[in-house]
Amino acid sequence: MTDPPELINKMIIDFAEALTRDAIKLNFLNKILDGKIKITFSLNGSRPEDYANVIHSEQSRVKVYKNFNLSEDPNGEILTVRVVMIEGSLKIFLKPPEHFNNSGEKISFFNSASKSIEKDFELTNLTEQIEFIPNNQSYSIKIYTKPEAIDSAKFQNETNEIKSRVELDENVIKYYGEDNEVQDVKNILDDIKTKLSDAENKIKSLIEKREKKTMEIEAALR
Repeated sequence: MTDPPELINKMIIDFAEALTRDAIKLNFLNKILDGKIKITFSLNGSRPEDYANVIHSEQSRVKVYKNFNLSEDPNGEILTVRVVMIEGSLKIFLKPPEHFNNSGEKISFFNSASKSIEKDFELTNLTEQIEFIPNNQSYSIKIYTKPEAIDSAKFQNETNEIKSRVELDENVIKYYGEDNEVQDVKNILDDIKTKLSDAENKIKSLIEKREKKTMEIEAALR
């Protein structure tokens, strides 16, 4: 079974299993209400509703949202999404600023049995969606993020093109003897090849670090 088109090329994190009365807490409510971080809610695939402009109310800090309760703390800092019953799905779409710098913003899982926060997920500009998926007597909570923008295939194509041009230039200068100007060109081409090799190694290292970080995050959230 293939993933839906909107889930292809996304990092999917199994965040938590939520029972009735469990909740997630978003500690950036003030930024949501200020419009700095936009979030929308979609129940059972319905048209998303903007939290700040449609769901939020100045008259009440608590709202019954189908089989969830949405509550704002008195200080206007935390938005809590609590499970009332296991029924339909809920998607929460997040849109942080492109150049978002985290200053403590996070998604937290609150376990009602232990009355404590059990897991935290740091919000970044790549965080896109939280989903509550009904699964018998619980919800599977997943977090979706965009992959980090390291386009290794594009980079490899570009480096291969440069290598081909360098090889062509090397073949050309073979016909011009060994005078100083030819040697200068050879030195430049050697320098280009060295820099290309260094760049390839650094890109490989970046990709490996990103993959390692992804595995660490997934392991920590299991």
